[in-house]
Amino acid sequence: MKTKIFILLAFFHLTIFAQESKMSNAEIENFKKDIIADSKKIQTLTADFTQYKVMSFLDKPIVSKGKLYLQNPKAMRWNYTQPIDYNVIFNNGKIYINDEGKKSSVDLQGNKKFEKLNQLIVGSVSGNLFDTNDFIITFAKTDKSRIAKFQPKIKDV
Repeated sequence: MKTKIFILLAFFHLTIFAQESKMSNAEIENFKKDIIADSKKIQTLTADFTQYKVMSFLDKPIVSKGKLYLQNPKAMRWNYTQPIDYNVIFNNGKIYINDEGKKSSVDLQGNKKFEKLNQLIVGSVSGNLFDTNDFIITFAKTDKSRIAKFQPKIKDV
């Protein structure tokens, strides 16, 4: 069975078309072990993304697109290509931002929100998100997939 992790955060949108059923406790433990074992094999990861940001005062969500690059375990680049060119690089405890040519940097230790975001992304690849109390985690399966859904307990996440 192919293993998939879907992280449901405010900025990710996911629709699942297959019929889901709840995993048993034994299936959940096996799933977690498989994720952790598979994640140790990941050295780099590249993914296209579409981000939907829903705001109460707008009729439609703001849609952004781009590419995510991860070099396990500490370096990540979030490259937005639409609607604007915007890059965020997490590397060695710092964040480097390039907003259409305007460059800046932030120390992760001085910015708890960015530090948490980095932990979420790296944790989702490493399998360490299962050990956090920041989410309500539900587990489901379909005929072809195993799914972990993360619902943040904190509104800001």
